[in-house]
Amino acid sequence: MAIDRRKFIFTTSLGLLGVCVTNSAFGKVYSYIEKPKNEPTILEMLTEAANKRKIGQLDQAQAIYNQVISIDSNEIRAYDGKRKILLQAKYKELEVLNLYLAGFTLNPENLKFKERIAKEYMRLALGNKKFTQQILVNVNDDLLETAKTYLQQVKIEIPSDVQVKAQLEKALKKISQEAHIIDPRLNAVLKDDKKANKLVYRQRFDDLTLEQINTKLDSLLTKTSDDFRDIHIRELYRVYIRRLKESGNFDLAATFTKTLYLFDKQDSQSLKIARNICKKDKKYDVLEEIERKNDLIKRSFWSKIALFDVLYKRREKDGVGSLSEMTTILNAASAKKYSFYHIFEYKVRQVKLALIKNNIPEAQSLLTNFADSLTGTKSAHFIDKFNILCVKYYLKTNNVQNAMAVFEIALKQNETEITDIFLAKLVAVNKEKDNSTKKIHNERLNNYRIELLNGL
Repeated sequence: MAIDRRKFIFTTSLGLLGVCVTNSAFGKVYSYIEKPKNEPTILEMLTEAANKRKIGQLDQAQAIYNQVISIDSNEIRAYDGKRKILLQAKYKELEVLNLYLAGFTLNPENLKFKERIAKEYMRLALGNKKFTQQILVNVNDDLLETAKTYLQQVKIEIPSDVQVKAQLEKALKKISQEAHIIDPRLNAVLKDDKKANKLVYRQRFDDLTLEQINTKLDSLLTKTSDDFRDIHIRELYRVYIRRLKESGNFDLAATFTKTLYLFDKQDSQSLKIARNICKKDKKYDVLEEIERKNDLIKRSFWSKIALFDVLYKRREKDGVGSLSEMTTILNAASAKKYSFYHIFEYKVRQVKLALIKNNIPEAQSLLTNFADSLTGTKSAHFIDKFNILCVKYYLKTNNVQNAMAVFEIALKQNETEITDIFLAKLVAVNKEKDNSTKKIHNERLNNYRIELLNGL
């Protein structure tokens, strides 16, 4: 073997090896001592260490792993646990390798250590070249070839090990791709392989039925939660929701968006999916439950605005909901506003609330003051949102002529003299509007106008 492993261990892990040797000797003595009845088993100790590691109590977890190794230096699960702790910090790759090298020196018959060393050699060969240079004794040494040799040796001894087989196939593939020789940014073969793998990964659920996806999801949900597993659970929820919608089961899709949100209330993507699907399919009753829970957690300006919006939609669509509660929520949002964007969105809801209460004088007063505050603004986003609000006001008062005049002013297609006081203010608001950067704003106005004309 090109790499002098003994020399490497001596120079890089002498301290760790000494600790393990001492602990191993203690473990042999310990094994002859009768344990107290309340003494935890190794499995219980490993479980406790894993739980502490997952909640960030790394020092306590490491102490337990060290205790397990002192009892049985052959317990590779303790080394694996320590590896996970080490890799939570940067540049610990060599320490991880040293860990397994020391364990293998104490337990040369345990081929799992040899497999772990091979995997670490492979990671180093395909990763940071600085670490590779620190390991190599001769310039012609090749860590990836060494990893392959180790894995071949282990496979001969335990040919049925699926993980060893997979790692050996990976090593052979990376060698054939010259992944350890050619810069990944210039390696065309490696790039093509990564693209193909990404495509296969994205399509891995395409051939599964709804029932099969649901079964996989239920299976994951019965297992202990951890960060890695939760990612897959969220992904399966999203796939399942999408497939439900594709099959036309919109009610169940909406219900599962709520379940997805409740699974992890801090995941903004899950909340976004729930909002998009419920709004698109008009499942406002489901969305209301979600927004209420979201506001209970966040109690922010935006959570209250989102809750107000869904209550407004339910009132507008189904005639249900309390106007006094909507007023209370909007007042609570007002207490939390501090930016121009907050103030703008708050004023929009003020007008909407006045309109849904049929308080036309209040809506007119609010719109007039709103127009004064927007004069001189150039943002098409804000101005067109205000324009649409004015259209809704005129439609509420059955003044279709002025509603159409708003579109003409907003699109700058008005050629007649404006005599109406409020429409004159609207001209002033739209005077500085910049439509040059995004044509989408005018397209939306035109689409809304066509929709309105078709409905008349």
